[in-house]
Amino acid sequence: MLFLIFGSINLYFHLFYNEQAEEVLTRLFDTDGHRRPMPDGRMMIPPGGVFPDPAGGTVPLLPDGVMPPTGAGPGFMQEEKDFGSAFFGRTILFPHDKFDLYDYFSLVIDESGEKKSVISDYRLRYDDDTFIPITRESFKSYQQGKTNGVYNGIRWEIKKTDTGYFTACVNMQNAIAMQMWLLRLTMGLYAVCILISFFLAVLLSKWAIAPVKEALAEQKQFIADASHELKTPIAVIGANVDVLMSSMPDSKWLQYIRTENERLSQLVKDLLYLAHNDSGRIKLRKTEFNLCEMVESVVLPFESIVYEQGKTLEMDIPEAITIKADETSLKEVVIVLVDNALKNSDKGAVIRVTVWQSAGQRFIKVFNTGKGILPDDLGKIFLRFYRSDSSRARNTGGSGLGLSIAQSIVLNHGGSIKADSEYGKWAEFTVKLPER
Repeated sequence: MLFLIFGSINLYFHLFYNEQAEEVLTRLFDTDGHRRPMPDGRMMIPPGGVFPDPAGGTVPLLPDGVMPPTGAGPGFMQEEKDFGSAFFGRTILFPHDKFDLYDYFSLVIDESGEKKSVISDYRLRYDDDTFIPITRESFKSYQQGKTNGVYNGIRWEIKKTDTGYFTACVNMQNAIAMQMWLLRLTMGLYAVCILISFFLAVLLSKWAIAPVKEALAEQKQFIADASHELKTPIAVIGANVDVLMSSMPDSKWLQYIRTENERLSQLVKDLLYLAHNDSGRIKLRKTEFNLCEMVESVVLPFESIVYEQGKTLEMDIPEAITIKADETSLKEVVIVLVDNALKNSDKGAVIRVTVWQSAGQRFIKVFNTGKGILPDDLGKIFLRFYRSDSSRARNTGGSGLGLSIAQSIVLNHGGSIKADSEYGKWAEFTVKLPER
């Protein structure tokens, strides 16, 4: 809004001054270079007497203190008034005649393009250093089909006459200086207003989000505390189940309890990790190791599961690519991605794990054919507890935290992870990690 307001002000005055100058030039053409004719048709007599014939093509200077005619005295045509004068008895904003705002003169040019004389209603502050360039430029431009232009802040317009050419000139230097001053002023005000608005926005936003920030902190703390407190009863349940199974090894009910207890234990572990990550308490233990060996050691144990499910496991892993990172946490990333590929592919699917390096970056890609990911789900699959199946079915197990944990680990290493897919055909996850 500030930009539009200040821009409109500058645009208005730019158009205003151009329109005023155009009116002055038009009147100079109509009155043969003078301010306006006398009512009886005679040309206006300037203060101080009639100009003598120009000597050498230059109008002599009038005595100091002689001002251009204002048109207010007897014998002059009444000045037109701006909108509003009929109601208030005076002009609004610009009470002067347009000729009072500009310094003007006219040049008479012969057929060869040379200056013959200068016409002005009051003393000039110019000489041939100004007249000659304008004469040449206007004459040359007219020959090229151009009838107006600007020279050193002086706007000119030329027309053909019976005896040669006539160039009317208006000095726009003051108007340009005024517009530049206005532009600098509005730019300064704009910058000040933006700074004030910025600081006000910062203060107000802090005040507005303070309750939300506090509630979010309490929620994170609750998750951390609850996860920590749940670890003990889960461990006790697990121990008791193990004791009971030693005496009743074939009890399917005890097996169900053990399975769900292990699942609950993993869920609590994941929640505790995310809570620590949110609070910035995750510390990476970076060491230099062979990324290829690490990935291969993680993927190979999945071979038996892949075989049982009737799928194919492929690995494109070179012999050695070194990286300085937290090896334990990166193992977790690979486990999550391979497990995710297994859970979201059907019998006969191909699962491919690839490792490579490029331009100081290390890459791990896990690809699988099968269900793929819906386009609308690509931007959501890294959200916590998000599962692409709308029914929230747990047929594949898991809690929906694996990809979120993998993303947080990769981000903590300064890398990135992205998902790509063609729904119904394939899906792949690509991890990019810095060398160190």
